[in-house]
Amino acid sequence: MSTPVRAQSGTCGASHLGSDDGCDCGCGVLDADCGAAPVEQARCDYDACPAGAVPSAADVTVCLANVCGDGYRAGVEMCDDGNATSEGGCAPDCSHQELGWLCGVRGEGCRRERCGDGLRTVTERCDDGNSVAGDGCAADCNDEPGYICYDAQPCRRTVCGDAYAEFDTWSRSGETCDDGNSVAGDGCDRCEAEPGWYCPIWGGPCTEANCGDGVVQGDPYYRLGETCDDMNDDPNDGCDQCVAAPGTLCWNGPCHFVVCGDGLIDYDGVSALEQCDDGNAGSGDGCTSTCQMEPGFDCYSSQPGEPCIEVRCGDGIISYDQFGYPEMCDDGNELDGDGCSAQCDYREPGFVCETPGEPCREPVCGDGQRDRDLIYGTVLEECDDGNTTSGDGCSEECSPEPGFECVAEGAPCVALPDGWECSVSFFGVGDGCDCGCGRPDPDCSSTDVEECAFNHCFEEPEDELDPCDPTRCVTDDDVDEAEEEGCPATTGDPIDALRCDARSVGEGADAASVLALSALGALLARRRR
Repeated sequence: MSTPVRAQSGTCGASHLGSDDGCDCGCGVLDADCGAAPVEQARCDYDACPAGAVPSAADVTVCLANVCGDGYRAGVEMCDDGNATSEGGCAPDCSHQELGWLCGVRGEGCRRERCGDGLRTVTERCDDGNSVAGDGCAADCNDEPGYICYDAQPCRRTVCGDAYAEFDTWSRSGETCDDGNSVAGDGCDRCEAEPGWYCPIWGGPCTEANCGDGVVQGDPYYRLGETCDDMNDDPNDGCDQCVAAPGTLCWNGPCHFVVCGDGLIDYDGVSALEQCDDGNAGSGDGCTSTCQMEPGFDCYSSQPGEPCIEVRCGDGIISYDQFGYPEMCDDGNELDGDGCSAQCDYREPGFVCETPGEPCREPVCGDGQRDRDLIYGTVLEECDDGNTTSGDGCSEECSPEPGFECVAEGAPCVALPDGWECSVSFFGVGDGCDCGCGRPDPDCSSTDVEECAFNHCFEEPEDELDPCDPTRCVTDDDVDEAEEEGCPATTGDPIDALRCDARSVGEGADAASVLALSALGALLARRRR
């Protein structure tokens, strides 16, 4: 398979260009933050390439499809040392780094681990940055008795008997229990779990396990307590005395031996032990003899036990690579310039690719369909009311016009009523009396604040309803002032006619009654918010 290549001209925002955010790579031009050319791949602080692609080691302004062996760790790769061999610290399929090696991310390759460098690796139970014994981490990077060594922290002494188990889940070292006492026979003896008991990982009283009852009492992942319970005494079925044998998966019931080629993808509840299983133990068909995915094949689209599918641009099928990244499009051909690139690795600007196997199309203003790119989130048309006439809310270029709101695709835009400040969708649509929008809602049958079904005051600091005028949003101080002074008399204009002054609460009401009802209305409005 050829390696897809494309320049990323114009795909990065201007905010990334020389804005002191680090060296941005893959944007088609050299970022000013990168310094003078040439720029090493390892100096890239930000990878602006799309999913499944990385900056080229030869030219960081260009994006290449990420492949194992390109020296750049991306996607689901656990490492990438720049070659596809077993030498250099990284497995040939980039699925794991070799024991005794440390691997970087951006074209940094791998190097052999060194005890005392402060970086704990899979073969080290601790690494405190020195080779001095007696501080919790021995000179050979093994933790010392009575200490707990968490990653990237100095080792510290454990306190047995404080009812808190100091246990490092990464290295599975430290106290395996702490029940708050030094009594043996209760499951925890000197902060070591006793056989036949399950002790909570973070401390507390232990529970006696009943091996043979079919219920796993323990934490199998951290191998605390029972790791299996199959209710029998057969030592050859993967579970012997409630301890799971290596190479088995055991839940509450019989154990299952992990066998590549049995058509089952084995998963231990935390990580996949097999990436694929096509029902055979052969390689070269997408799934290797060790059940790892091979480049150029899609094992995600097929069911376990079925053959993997060869990834081929132009077959009209959206396929996934071995890292789980899909083709960005597939219009049934391998041509550039028609919306989908010749390698199916990106959608070309100005096109919409909706149906695999069908041609991509250019947006057409006036067809009643508001086009947008669902992959990248690019809005190609801000509105489309089904015509190319301007002055009706949506212009001939499918851009919204002021004074209108375009709610539904293909439907006419709606003119906003004078003075209405909220969404037109709330104006007299039978959803109840909407308040705080600048003019009366036709749904409002009453001028009382407590009749408001929804308060649209949400712009701070004016986020409270005016107790004297439910069309207005005011500040907390304005509400307090209205409660103290009451509401002014009406002047006869449409807005003032809604005010809750003395006449709105009844003839002959005294000032105290007006003030009390105004305060009650404001309180109710606050509660509804």
